[in-house]
Amino acid sequence: MRNLKLSMLTCAALVVLATGTASAARVVVLEVRGDDTSDFEEMLVESLKAQHDVVEARAFDRAARREGVGDDLDARAIAKVARSLEAVAVLDPMLAKRDGEWEFMIKVRGRDGKVKRKMKIELDAPRLGAKGKKKVGRAVLDVLDEVLAKDKRSDAPRISKARSLDDEESEDNPLPAAKGKSKAKAKGKQKVAARRDEPVERKARGRGDDDEDDLGEDDDDEDGRRASRGGASSDADEEDLDEAEAEADDEEEDDEDRPRARRSRSGAREIRRAGILVEVGSTVITRTLTFSSRDFEQAPRGYPGSPVPTAHVAGEIFPVAIARQKHLGAVVGFYGEYDKVMSLTTRTSQAMDIPLSTAQLRWTVGAKLRYAFGKAANLPSIYAGFGYGRRAFIVDRSSLPDGVALDLPDVDYRLYEPTLGLRFPVGTERLALTLGGRALLMKRAGSIQYDNEYGAAKITGAEGEAVIDAAITRMILLRVRGSYTQIGYDFVGNGAQTNNRDGNPDTQDVGGAKDVWIGATAALAVSY
Repeated sequence: MRNLKLSMLTCAALVVLATGTASAARVVVLEVRGDDTSDFEEMLVESLKAQHDVVEARAFDRAARREGVGDDLDARAIAKVARSLEAVAVLDPMLAKRDGEWEFMIKVRGRDGKVKRKMKIELDAPRLGAKGKKKVGRAVLDVLDEVLAKDKRSDAPRISKARSLDDEESEDNPLPAAKGKSKAKAKGKQKVAARRDEPVERKARGRGDDDEDDLGEDDDDEDGRRASRGGASSDADEEDLDEAEAEADDEEEDDEDRPRARRSRSGAREIRRAGILVEVGSTVITRTLTFSSRDFEQAPRGYPGSPVPTAHVAGEIFPVAIARQKHLGAVVGFYGEYDKVMSLTTRTSQAMDIPLSTAQLRWTVGAKLRYAFGKAANLPSIYAGFGYGRRAFIVDRSSLPDGVALDLPDVDYRLYEPTLGLRFPVGTERLALTLGGRALLMKRAGSIQYDNEYGAAKITGAEGEAVIDAAITRMILLRVRGSYTQIGYDFVGNGAQTNNRDGNPDTQDVGGAKDVWIGATAALAVSY
């Protein structure tokens, strides 16, 4: 019985010791340079977060701003930010195309910012399938664990986490690294395996190859399927990989002479690629309606409008860009705009003491494609869209006494609006000028085209706008917009007001009209 109790206590102690050695380090994953899709960054984060406390690139950028670190990150700057985050390791990855082949390279930096190990994985294409992501993730974990185990200088707190069930070693007791087999290539380069448990030799797979070690796409029997053909290099120079294995602390590389360019100061999000933008403000609109006719006493006077304020709200959403701004699907979005005059009255010369309530509004909804040029946040972007909208000016004549008329036609435009625009940041992404235009393809114009008004007409319309965006904070923008809209009429001559204003229906009295809307908007916008 005593032996049984002793055995149980021994087992319990072993369990406690095993659990105590399983710990997680705080690790930073920097932005993957050269990866516009963020797929590789997400792969690294997903691979590490089950066993470590991961600080993503966005959080690192925020910490860098708090520490006053500029956009150029050298070893000292990385170390400064890492210390503020209590991180013990930093993954500095890059995706690049060299000599016609894609390479995914990772520098594992210590808390002092210096390079402890390097990994290099060759790919046939700048993407990884599900199997490839798992294998690369395991290789990164292995190398990271070696670096952490050998970094005796780290005094940052460790956060306990259980290792995965299929992982038999711990950070404090890593398995020794296996010696990789280097293989000479036609270009004179050598490839070294990153896995510690066995040497790995990646090859491109042909038709029907179902190799479990493939780092390419999931489909197993498609021609030309991409696969990784290399391993990870050690800490040795990338162009001279004579050593099949190198210890993490054999040599350290100080990158102070070649600082890493940090992503924009936007915390990983760019204003020009916003996933959601909502603006609220006010628009001052002036509308004028003029007629072209011969000079006679009964000629229509039109509408010499004055500026009136409107309530303004507008927004756009790019669903994919909310989570992944640089993804291909992030170019597709939807938009909407709405303006309504708060208070407007119209009067007729025949009854000047009677105010006539008037509704003036404008709205449009549609879909938009947006493309941002280049990788820098202060480069231009272009958009094109197609929408459906309404613009109306309707007077309530119900309060007019019998026999009194208002010589002003109502308009209620229903139209299609193809749009095109270009956004130019002015030196910095926080200040930008957008120039845009839209064609107004008329579906109908309302009562102005009734037979008792001006009848049928050929209608053309266009609108131009200029927008200035000034970022007050990263998410709050001051937006100022000016717009000019013109709708032209060429009357056919079958309406009562075009042919019979002078009592003679045989001649056309009014040939055309011009409806002009000028708007100036000031709004606050929230961007994410």
